[in-house]
Amino acid sequence: MENNLTPSGALVLEQLGINPHNLSADFPTREQRLQYRAVVQWLTDYKPKSDTTNLEKVKGYLETFYHLYNVEDWKRAKAIIEFRLNTPTTEEFHLQLGTWGYYHEQNKLYDCFLNLKELDPFYKIAFFQGKGNIEVYKGHYQKAINYYQKARCFLQLPQDEHQAGVILNNIGLAYLYLAKYSEAEQHFWQRLLIAWKNEELEQEGVALNNLGLVYHAKKEYKKAIKYQKRSLSILRITGNRLGEGSVLNSLGSNYAVLGKHSKALEYQQQHLAISEESQDRRGEAEALCNLGITLAILKKYSEAIEVFKKSIEICRTIGTRSIEAYALKNMAILYLILVEPALALEYCDRALSIATELGIPLAKECQELKEKLLLDRA
Repeated sequence: MENNLTPSGALVLEQLGINPHNLSADFPTREQRLQYRAVVQWLTDYKPKSDTTNLEKVKGYLETFYHLYNVEDWKRAKAIIEFRLNTPTTEEFHLQLGTWGYYHEQNKLYDCFLNLKELDPFYKIAFFQGKGNIEVYKGHYQKAINYYQKARCFLQLPQDEHQAGVILNNIGLAYLYLAKYSEAEQHFWQRLLIAWKNEELEQEGVALNNLGLVYHAKKEYKKAIKYQKRSLSILRITGNRLGEGSVLNSLGSNYAVLGKHSKALEYQQQHLAISEESQDRRGEAEALCNLGITLAILKKYSEAIEVFKKSIEICRTIGTRSIEAYALKNMAILYLILVEPALALEYCDRALSIATELGIPLAKECQELKEKLLLDRA
């Protein structure tokens, strides 16, 4: 399997310690030989088209994983999901699936390992966190917190203090999205203190940005900007492009509410460019949604509609329903401005349906908007 994302199949087999010419000697049972022959075939004979999806391009890796899993070759199976791909983020395979928005496939990998009776605590922490992240992306925030709490159960302090900080950050984000700002702020400060203690510069940058998100939610916009500008400088130093994009998005939102729309547009366009460059589908959807809001404020309505539609399309493809609900709600507001009440109500209903199903605070905003639309029609 050779393409622009993965190394040659021969190299992968060498790294896995599998000699394709010696399978009979290395694997005594017929079932083993069948499974390892399949591994060799998927890694060497599978040739995806150059213009196909990223998922198809890495199908050989996925199939290899399951064949190794079937013969309980846990060591090699873990090695496959930890291979780093030739992508802008150079992430491990299982993490890259999430960046691309292939949450279903990513979740299946985690479930395979978490179903094992004996699994190193390191992997239990990583995979429960991974499942929590997937639930955040899908808008199931309380479910995400439950997974993060499970990950915490396997921490062995002080050696796992870094992971403890990461979990604190993730729980804080889930609370933030549930509009539980005090809990979110508390978790982010704890994460920041760990970063300072252990001199983890990148994690300091992440925590500062997230504290800025809390202050934005509390309408302390200038304070939010102060924290996020410091975060931006740190993440640029450390080369964390996805993190940099996230901070640019945050700054754009702050400048938008302060009426500095040109500056907001600049930051949001930079976030979109980084998301596209990094193939971060969720980031792209979020960037488009926020960009659409600013374009609407600037009365660039046609552009805003196109941008919102692109965001909604990505959300439906990868399953980020919370962002889809926000984009739909903003479309409803835009059509209200354009005096198209029927379309406004249609989009509002769709947003309300998703937000209610997810149980997120946006549901209340959508309900209030719907009541206003119905009142205007009366």
